[in-house]
Amino acid sequence: MVNTITRDMLPEVINNYKAYSGETGENLIGVTTTVTLPEIAHMTATISGAGLGGEFEVPVAGYTQNITMELPFTAITPQVAELSNSNKKCEIVLRAAMQVFDKGNGTRDYAPMKIVVGGAVTAVTPGSLQLGNPTGSTIKISATRYSITVGNDKLFEIDKINQIYIVDGVDMMQTIRDCC
Repeated sequence: MVNTITRDMLPEVINNYKAYSGETGENLIGVTTTVTLPEIAHMTATISGAGLGGEFEVPVAGYTQNITMELPFTAITPQVAELSNSNKKCEIVLRAAMQVFDKGNGTRDYAPMKIVVGGAVTAVTPGSLQLGNPTGSTIKISATRYSITVGNDKLFEIDKINQIYIVDGVDMMQTIRDCC
């Protein structure tokens, strides 16, 4: 198992993954299909004024637009209904095995990948009924927490409630929090 992806390693595929619920990701929640990870889009401000040749947008450091994720399931289950309870926070943990090829020594290995999305379920689509097919159920989450870790490397961590925005191990909000 690889705990750090180096420049000599070529990430190849996600070999397998599973979806869990709970803060520690202990409860397997059913069979999911293709999961599109949430986009991280910064809040922006438009800058214009005297001495500038026009307007342009700048990111507002540490702040993001609404982060949403749809989580598909092959069937509507009690676990899906439990996740949809609007009086409870929803915490999804996706654990994956990233297959990597080490160009230096010519071997393949696997790096653990962990994605955490926490927030509130804002929509539930029960899906459809068709003989011999999955229902295509989904839940939509508006995230206040989002993190991506590969091996021991925390690539992204966003915690909107606690004003944390970590990119490549650096908390971009630390200086801002210190100023206030």
